[in-house]
Amino acid sequence: MYFKEVLPEVCNAVQEADFISIDGEFTGISDGPSVSALTNGLDTPEERYTKLRKHSMNFLLFQFGLCTFRYEPNQSSYVTKAFNFYIFPKPFSRTSPDIKFICQSSSIDFLASQGFDFNKVFRSGIPYLTQEEESQLREQYEERRSQINGAGTVLYTPTAGMGFCNVPEDQRDFIRMVELLDTKLMASTQPYKEIISNTSLAELHKQLREKPFRSPTTECPEGLQSYDTSTEQLHEAGYDAFITGLCFISMANYLGSFLTPPKSHISARSKLLEPFYNKLFLMRVIDIPYLNMSGPDLQPKRDHVLYVTFPKEWKTSDLYQLFSAFGNIQVSWIDDTSAFVCLSQTEQVQIAMNTSRYAESYCIQTYAEYMQSRQKSTHTSRRWTDDGWADTSYSAAAMTTASGFSHAHSRLQAVKRGISTSPEEQNHDADSSWTNYSSVKKIKTDGSCSQTYADVTGSCDWSRLHPVQEEAEPGESSANQSQASETMPPALFDVPQVW
Repeated sequence: MYFKEVLPEVCNAVQEADFISIDGEFTGISDGPSVSALTNGLDTPEERYTKLRKHSMNFLLFQFGLCTFRYEPNQSSYVTKAFNFYIFPKPFSRTSPDIKFICQSSSIDFLASQGFDFNKVFRSGIPYLTQEEESQLREQYEERRSQINGAGTVLYTPTAGMGFCNVPEDQRDFIRMVELLDTKLMASTQPYKEIISNTSLAELHKQLREKPFRSPTTECPEGLQSYDTSTEQLHEAGYDAFITGLCFISMANYLGSFLTPPKSHISARSKLLEPFYNKLFLMRVIDIPYLNMSGPDLQPKRDHVLYVTFPKEWKTSDLYQLFSAFGNIQVSWIDDTSAFVCLSQTEQVQIAMNTSRYAESYCIQTYAEYMQSRQKSTHTSRRWTDDGWADTSYSAAAMTTASGFSHAHSRLQAVKRGISTSPEEQNHDADSSWTNYSSVKKIKTDGSCSQTYADVTGSCDWSRLHPVQEEAEPGESSANQSQASETMPPALFDVPQVW
């Protein structure tokens, strides 16, 4: 079926959905160093976003999967509509852009091993233009028409929402019109991380079909793409989007077991899920579990971290030798001549600084000195408070934006998994946003939704969690919706000073 014919059905499905899930398959993930070499364990969220963006812009999205979910309370089931789109920017005329793109051999090999249909991409892939390309083509068209008619040149400015958008340089601009929930971050966080051992999509889906979780009941309208989880079609974007949505439902409904009385269905708009909104899982970062898309990022006190510059010939063993007197250390390379060194005790920092004062072959700075010099050179406005933590206040609009895909008075949740063409997915622990009162008692505050980052040692016992009063479902009346839109959003996580 042609895209133009199915587009109205896609739009209707998105409009009526409670939430949508997405997935993508790409021609590569890094055009420079490998992702593991490109990043280090002490990246700030801004640095990680900038690095990954810089080295991924010349790859193509070959396949895009979209699955919509609408809950039917009478049947206690979800109506699902899954769509799988092959995408390729082939030129449709002599004047249209002739796109150059790159492929990463490991990614193409991986897609081929999963039975990806490359012929379908190149022959039948949906063509597209970016907003800039569309603007240029329209200007060319208007110019030719004006020359024929003898009129002046008409400039065309594309309207918002038309064509494919550029990836913004600042992660704050990456998402504005939806509330996004990352299933990998949820699975790596309390109360899930103690009972979920593997957060890769296939393994996560398997674990969420077992107790204490419950698999949701789904139905698919006749004539649409229907997936059966008994016959896995992993790494087909539509199927991956489908099981991502199933994973989200199972994890969301699990939170209902902590309510009084327990609830079997938790809406995607539930306050219980607000701590996860617009936070994306950060892989391989030592002390920052997520990138915050709608508020300030966590800024941990890295008092035990040193910034070290040294000759290009040095290896990791040289750094271990240099700091051998300080016991266990952790090295995170930045480039060929610099690295972060994490000491086991903050008290050792000043000793290391004193012993390196007269060194000629290397130079040591504290992490705070490194950040101050970096901020001066880049003219950043990042501000640190007296206790080393960023000011966590942010505007109320951050959590109340209306979806561009939904009706004017509703909000649409988008659920994603970690999108990657690489089969390697690692686990990384993030922590809870539930209020932690003691090692045996946690209470989700009713209504106010105050949130605290849980003890990372995992000392809190969720099996002994005290019952929580049932939350009010948002959107029960238009008056409640109006009142909710005027209230301040819940506070960000309070992060412990010791990780």
